[in-house]
Amino acid sequence: MSLTVGQPQEAILRDILRTVAFFTLRGQAVTPTDCWRWLYCPTLSWTLGEVIVAVRYACERSLLSLENGRVVLVGEEAVFATQQTQFSDANIKWRIARRVAWWAALIPGVRLVAVGNTLAWEATRSESDIDLFVITRSGCVWFVRFLCVVPLMIRRARPGVRRQHPIDFTFFVDQTRLDLSRLRIHPDDPYLAYWLTSLVPLVDDGVFAEFWEANAWARETLPNATPVRVAWYRRVKNGQAMGQWVYWIVQITGLMSIMNGLAKRLSERRFPEAIRTKMNHSTDVVVNDTMLKFHVADQRRQIVNAWNQRCQSYELLP
Repeated sequence: MSLTVGQPQEAILRDILRTVAFFTLRGQAVTPTDCWRWLYCPTLSWTLGEVIVAVRYACERSLLSLENGRVVLVGEEAVFATQQTQFSDANIKWRIARRVAWWAALIPGVRLVAVGNTLAWEATRSESDIDLFVITRSGCVWFVRFLCVVPLMIRRARPGVRRQHPIDFTFFVDQTRLDLSRLRIHPDDPYLAYWLTSLVPLVDDGVFAEFWEANAWARETLPNATPVRVAWYRRVKNGQAMGQWVYWIVQITGLMSIMNGLAKRLSERRFPEAIRTKMNHSTDVVVNDTMLKFHVADQRRQIVNAWNQRCQSYELLP
Protein backbone atom coordinates (compact mmCIF):
# COMPACT_ATOMS: atom_id res chain seq x y z
CA MET A 1 0.00 0.00 0.00
CA SER A 2 1.57 3.26 -1.09
CA LEU A 3 1.78 6.50 0.86
CA THR A 4 1.17 10.04 -0.22
CA VAL A 5 4.32 12.00 0.60
CA GLY A 6 3.67 14.25 3.56
CA GLN A 7 0.43 12.49 4.51
CA PRO A 8 1.18 8.99 5.84
CA GLN A 9 -1.64 6.78 7.00
CA GLU A 10 -2.49 6.72 10.68
CA ALA A 11 -1.62 3.02 10.88
CA ILE A 12 2.03 3.44 9.92
CA LEU A 13 2.41 6.42 12.25
CA ARG A 14 1.00 4.37 15.10
CA ASP A 15 3.38 1.49 14.32
CA ILE A 16 6.39 3.81 14.22
CA LEU A 17 5.48 5.73 17.36
CA ARG A 18 4.90 2.52 19.35
CA THR A 19 8.30 1.22 18.27
CA VAL A 20 10.08 4.49 19.05
CA ALA A 21 8.30 4.56 22.42
CA PHE A 22 9.90 1.23 23.35
CA PHE A 23 13.41 2.47 22.63
CA THR A 24 12.81 5.89 24.17
CA LEU A 25 11.69 4.12 27.33
CA ARG A 26 15.07 2.34 27.37
CA GLY A 27 16.95 5.59 26.88
CA GLN A 28 17.77 5.07 23.21
CA ALA A 29 17.30 7.25 20.14
CA VAL A 30 16.86 5.41 16.83
CA THR A 31 17.38 6.16 13.15
CA PRO A 32 14.55 5.90 10.59
CA THR A 33 16.19 2.70 9.33
CA ASP A 34 16.14 1.34 12.88
CA CYS A 35 12.44 2.22 13.08
CA TRP A 36 11.75 0.04 10.05
CA ARG A 37 13.98 -2.83 11.11
CA TRP A 38 12.55 -3.02 14.63
CA LEU A 39 8.86 -2.34 13.92
CA TYR A 40 6.97 -4.33 16.53
CA CYS A 41 3.88 -6.16 15.23
CA PRO A 42 3.37 -3.74 12.33
CA THR A 43 -0.13 -3.38 10.93
CA LEU A 44 1.11 -3.99 7.36
CA SER A 45 4.40 -4.87 5.67
CA TRP A 46 5.64 -1.31 5.33
CA THR A 47 8.63 -0.69 3.09
CA LEU A 48 11.72 1.14 4.29
CA GLY A 49 10.83 4.06 2.03
CA GLU A 50 7.35 4.31 3.52
CA VAL A 51 8.75 4.33 7.04
CA ILE A 52 11.30 7.04 6.21
CA VAL A 53 8.54 9.23 4.75
CA ALA A 54 6.35 8.62 7.80
CA VAL A 55 9.19 9.42 10.24
CA ARG A 56 9.84 12.70 8.41
CA TYR A 57 6.13 13.50 8.59
CA ALA A 58 6.01 12.66 12.32
CA CYS A 59 8.90 15.06 12.94
CA GLU A 60 7.16 17.82 10.98
CA ARG A 61 3.99 17.24 13.01
CA SER A 62 5.99 17.39 16.29
CA LEU A 63 5.20 13.78 17.10
CA LEU A 64 8.91 12.89 17.08
CA SER A 65 12.02 14.92 17.83
CA LEU A 66 15.00 14.60 15.46
CA GLU A 67 18.66 15.20 16.27
CA ASN A 68 21.75 13.94 14.43
CA GLY A 69 19.66 11.55 12.36
CA ARG A 70 17.98 9.89 15.34
CA VAL A 71 14.51 10.28 16.80
CA VAL A 72 12.75 10.04 20.16
CA LEU A 73 9.23 10.79 21.28
CA VAL A 74 8.50 14.48 21.74
CA GLY A 75 9.15 15.43 25.34
CA GLU A 76 11.97 12.89 25.70
CA GLU A 77 14.76 14.99 24.15
CA ALA A 78 16.96 14.44 27.22
CA VAL A 79 17.81 11.05 25.68
CA PHE A 80 19.87 12.79 22.99
CA ALA A 81 22.30 14.14 25.59
CA THR A 82 23.29 10.62 26.65
CA GLN A 83 23.98 9.16 23.19
CA GLN A 84 27.65 10.08 22.82
CA THR A 85 28.44 8.93 26.35
CA GLN A 86 26.70 5.63 25.66
CA PHE A 87 28.62 5.05 22.43
CA SER A 88 31.94 5.84 24.11
CA ASP A 89 31.24 3.49 27.00
CA ALA A 90 30.08 0.77 24.61
CA ASN A 91 33.40 0.92 22.75
CA ILE A 92 35.23 0.17 26.00
CA LYS A 93 32.89 -2.69 26.78
CA TRP A 94 33.26 -4.16 23.28
CA ARG A 95 37.03 -4.43 23.75
CA ILE A 96 36.48 -6.24 27.04
CA ALA A 97 33.81 -8.50 25.52
CA ARG A 98 36.15 -9.53 22.70
CA ARG A 99 38.87 -10.55 25.18
CA VAL A 100 36.40 -12.52 27.28
CA ALA A 101 34.93 -14.22 24.20
CA TRP A 102 38.43 -15.16 23.01
CA TRP A 103 39.27 -17.16 26.12
CA ALA A 104 35.71 -18.54 26.44
CA ALA A 105 36.15 -20.00 22.94
CA LEU A 106 38.99 -22.14 24.28
CA ILE A 107 36.65 -23.92 26.70
CA PRO A 108 35.70 -27.41 25.45
CA GLY A 109 32.06 -27.52 24.41
CA VAL A 110 31.52 -23.84 23.60
CA ARG A 111 29.74 -23.30 20.27
CA LEU A 112 28.59 -19.68 20.54
CA VAL A 113 29.41 -16.62 22.60
CA ALA A 114 27.15 -13.66 21.83
CA VAL A 115 26.73 -10.17 23.25
CA GLY A 116 23.22 -9.18 24.26
CA ASN A 117 21.13 -6.54 25.95
CA THR A 118 22.34 -2.91 26.15
CA LEU A 119 25.80 -3.58 24.70
CA ALA A 120 24.27 -5.13 21.58
CA TRP A 121 22.47 -1.80 21.11
CA GLU A 122 25.55 0.25 22.10
CA ALA A 123 23.43 1.94 24.75
CA THR A 124 25.44 1.30 27.91
CA ARG A 125 26.57 3.17 31.00
CA SER A 126 29.80 2.50 32.87
CA GLU A 127 27.93 0.44 35.47
CA SER A 128 26.03 -1.57 32.83
CA ASP A 129 26.78 -5.29 32.62
CA ILE A 130 28.54 -6.88 29.68
CA ASP A 131 25.88 -9.55 29.12
CA LEU A 132 27.02 -12.71 27.35
CA PHE A 133 24.91 -15.57 26.02
CA VAL A 134 26.50 -18.99 25.46
CA ILE A 135 25.44 -22.07 23.49
CA THR A 136 27.24 -25.31 24.34
CA ARG A 137 27.40 -28.83 23.03
CA SER A 138 25.24 -31.47 24.70
CA GLY A 139 26.06 -32.63 28.18
CA CYS A 140 28.47 -29.90 29.24
CA VAL A 141 26.47 -26.78 30.11
CA TRP A 142 27.47 -26.89 33.79
CA PHE A 143 31.13 -27.50 32.93
CA VAL A 144 31.21 -24.58 30.47
CA ARG A 145 29.52 -22.21 32.90
CA PHE A 146 31.94 -23.18 35.66
CA LEU A 147 34.98 -22.41 33.53
CA CYS A 148 33.41 -19.16 32.30
CA VAL A 149 32.52 -17.88 35.76
CA VAL A 150 35.45 -18.97 37.96
CA PRO A 151 38.05 -16.70 36.27
CA LEU A 152 35.66 -13.77 36.71
CA MET A 153 35.26 -14.60 40.39
CA ILE A 154 39.03 -14.69 40.82
CA ARG A 155 39.44 -11.35 39.05
CA ARG A 156 36.43 -9.88 40.88
CA ALA A 157 34.92 -8.86 37.55
CA ARG A 158 31.32 -9.95 38.12
CA PRO A 159 28.30 -7.70 38.78
CA GLY A 160 27.99 -6.65 42.39
CA VAL A 161 31.77 -6.73 42.79
CA ARG A 162 33.10 -4.61 39.95
CA ARG A 163 31.44 -1.22 39.61
CA GLN A 164 32.54 -0.42 36.07
CA HIS A 165 32.14 -2.74 33.07
CA PRO A 166 31.14 -5.89 35.04
CA ILE A 167 31.05 -9.12 33.02
CA ASP A 168 27.93 -11.25 33.33
CA PHE A 169 27.59 -14.82 32.06
CA THR A 170 23.95 -15.36 33.05
CA PHE A 171 22.46 -17.41 30.23
CA PHE A 172 23.64 -20.79 28.91
CA VAL A 173 21.79 -23.30 26.76
CA ASP A 174 23.00 -26.47 25.11
CA GLN A 175 22.43 -27.27 21.45
CA THR A 176 19.27 -29.26 22.21
CA ARG A 177 17.46 -26.22 23.73
CA LEU A 178 17.82 -23.59 21.02
CA ASP A 179 14.10 -22.74 20.96
CA LEU A 180 13.48 -20.12 23.66
CA SER A 181 9.75 -19.73 23.04
CA ARG A 182 8.91 -21.37 26.37
CA LEU A 183 10.61 -18.48 28.15
CA ARG A 184 8.12 -15.93 26.84
CA ILE A 185 5.85 -14.15 29.25
CA HIS A 186 2.27 -13.96 28.04
CA PRO A 187 0.45 -12.43 26.34
CA ASP A 188 3.25 -10.18 25.13
CA ASP A 189 7.03 -10.27 25.54
CA PRO A 190 8.64 -7.59 23.37
CA TYR A 191 11.80 -7.54 25.45
CA LEU A 192 12.65 -11.20 24.79
CA ALA A 193 11.97 -10.79 21.07
CA TYR A 194 14.20 -7.70 20.86
CA TRP A 195 16.90 -9.33 23.00
CA LEU A 196 16.98 -12.46 20.88
CA THR A 197 17.04 -10.77 17.47
CA SER A 198 19.70 -8.24 18.50
CA LEU A 199 22.26 -10.79 19.76
CA VAL A 200 25.73 -10.19 18.29
CA PRO A 201 27.76 -13.41 17.83
CA LEU A 202 31.46 -13.00 18.62
CA VAL A 203 32.27 -16.73 18.57
CA ASP A 204 30.21 -19.01 16.34
CA ASP A 205 30.82 -22.42 14.80
CA GLY A 206 27.64 -22.18 12.71
CA VAL A 207 25.10 -22.82 15.47
CA PHE A 208 23.85 -19.22 15.39
CA ALA A 209 22.01 -19.90 12.12
CA GLU A 210 20.35 -22.92 13.76
CA PHE A 211 19.46 -20.79 16.78
CA TRP A 212 17.91 -18.15 14.53
CA GLU A 213 15.76 -20.70 12.69
CA ALA A 214 14.70 -22.37 15.94
CA ASN A 215 13.30 -19.04 17.14
CA ALA A 216 11.23 -18.11 14.11
CA TRP A 217 8.47 -17.10 16.54
CA ALA A 218 10.39 -13.87 17.26
CA ARG A 219 10.07 -12.81 13.63
CA GLU A 220 6.30 -13.00 13.89
CA THR A 221 6.48 -9.86 16.04
CA LEU A 222 9.61 -8.39 14.41
CA PRO A 223 9.17 -9.30 10.72
CA ASN A 224 11.94 -6.99 9.47
CA ALA A 225 14.61 -8.27 11.86
CA THR A 226 17.61 -10.08 10.37
CA PRO A 227 20.58 -11.82 12.03
CA VAL A 228 23.19 -9.37 13.25
CA ARG A 229 26.58 -9.64 11.55
CA VAL A 230 29.44 -8.52 13.73
CA ALA A 231 31.66 -5.78 12.32
CA TRP A 232 35.02 -7.02 11.03
CA TYR A 233 36.96 -5.07 13.65
CA ARG A 234 35.01 -6.80 16.43
CA ARG A 235 35.34 -10.34 15.16
CA VAL A 236 37.14 -12.71 17.48
CA LYS A 237 39.94 -14.72 15.93
CA ASN A 238 39.50 -17.58 18.30
CA GLY A 239 41.00 -20.90 19.20
CA GLN A 240 37.64 -22.63 19.09
CA ALA A 241 39.05 -25.53 17.08
CA MET A 242 41.33 -26.40 20.00
CA GLY A 243 38.39 -26.42 22.39
CA GLN A 244 36.43 -28.67 20.04
CA TRP A 245 39.27 -31.18 19.84
CA VAL A 246 39.56 -31.28 23.63
CA TYR A 247 35.79 -31.66 23.92
CA TRP A 248 35.71 -34.74 21.71
CA ILE A 249 38.64 -36.29 23.59
CA VAL A 250 37.04 -35.87 27.02
CA GLN A 251 33.65 -36.89 25.60
CA ILE A 252 34.98 -40.15 24.14
CA THR A 253 36.86 -41.00 27.33
CA GLY A 254 33.79 -40.31 29.46
CA LEU A 255 35.52 -37.54 31.39
CA MET A 256 33.07 -34.86 30.28
CA SER A 257 30.18 -36.48 32.13
CA ILE A 258 32.28 -36.65 35.28
CA MET A 259 33.54 -33.07 35.01
CA ASN A 260 30.07 -31.75 34.17
CA GLY A 261 28.60 -33.47 37.22
CA LEU A 262 31.36 -32.12 39.45
CA ALA A 263 30.88 -28.60 38.10
CA LYS A 264 27.14 -28.91 38.78
CA ARG A 265 27.65 -29.91 42.42
CA LEU A 266 30.22 -27.18 43.05
CA SER A 267 28.04 -24.55 41.39
CA GLU A 268 24.86 -25.48 43.24
CA ARG A 269 26.66 -25.24 46.57
CA ARG A 270 27.49 -21.61 45.83
CA PHE A 271 24.06 -20.53 44.65
CA PRO A 272 22.96 -17.43 46.57
CA GLU A 273 19.60 -17.39 48.32
CA ALA A 274 18.10 -15.18 45.60
CA ILE A 275 18.68 -17.91 43.00
CA ARG A 276 17.50 -20.73 45.27
CA THR A 277 14.29 -18.85 46.03
CA LYS A 278 13.36 -18.15 42.39
CA MET A 279 14.86 -21.25 40.76
CA ASN A 280 12.44 -22.93 38.33
CA HIS A 281 9.39 -21.09 39.72
CA SER A 282 9.16 -18.88 36.64
CA THR A 283 11.05 -18.19 33.41
CA ASP A 284 13.31 -15.69 35.22
CA VAL A 285 15.62 -18.28 36.77
CA VAL A 286 15.80 -21.65 35.00
CA VAL A 287 18.23 -24.29 36.24
CA ASN A 288 18.51 -27.73 34.65
CA ASP A 289 21.00 -29.80 32.67
CA THR A 290 20.26 -28.12 29.33
CA MET A 291 19.59 -24.49 30.33
CA LEU A 292 21.03 -22.17 32.97
CA LYS A 293 19.31 -18.79 33.10
CA PHE A 294 20.05 -16.58 36.09
CA HIS A 295 18.03 -13.41 35.50
CA VAL A 296 17.15 -12.87 39.15
CA ALA A 297 16.18 -9.24 38.51
CA ASP A 298 14.22 -9.98 35.32
CA GLN A 299 12.52 -6.71 34.36
CA ARG A 300 10.46 -7.93 31.41
CA ARG A 301 7.06 -7.54 33.06
CA GLN A 302 7.90 -4.06 34.32
CA ILE A 303 9.14 -3.06 30.86
CA VAL A 304 5.94 -4.25 29.18
CA ASN A 305 3.80 -2.42 31.73
CA ALA A 306 5.83 0.78 31.40
CA TRP A 307 5.68 0.54 27.60
CA ASN A 308 1.91 0.08 27.61
CA GLN A 309 1.53 3.04 29.96
CA ARG A 310 3.72 5.17 27.71
CA CYS A 311 1.73 4.15 24.63
CA GLN A 312 -1.53 4.84 26.45
CA SER A 313 -0.38 8.32 27.43
CA TYR A 314 0.39 9.01 23.76
CA GLU A 315 -2.82 7.26 22.66
CA LEU A 316 -0.85 4.66 20.73
CA LEU A 317 -2.53 1.50 21.92
CA PRO A 318 -4.45 -0.36 19.18
